[in-house]
Amino acid sequence: GELRKLFSDLVKQGQFRWVMNLENTEYIDSSGLGAFVSQIAACRANRGDIHIAAPSEFVSSLLEVTHLKKVLKSFDHVRSAVEDFPGS
Repeated sequence: GELRKLFSDLVKQGQFRWVMNLENTEYIDSSGLGAFVSQIAACRANRGDIHIAAPSEFVSSLLEVTHLKKVLKSFDHVRSAVEDFPGS
């Protein structure tokens, strides 16, 4: 869907350090989670990563239940997520 297209466009532009601000995201389905997972390797292979910022309680618990919290770094604020990247 739209998320996969966005991610594909970012990769084509050579952008591999992503902060996903999920502050206003109340729900993510398996397709959305799959979009994140499918891009982690591409980002990390290019010295980047995907950081999750300001997830709602639902999203945070979903990341916990699916064990994605072990794979994706999660931060309370966008600024913290950005500053965690080396050289930021």
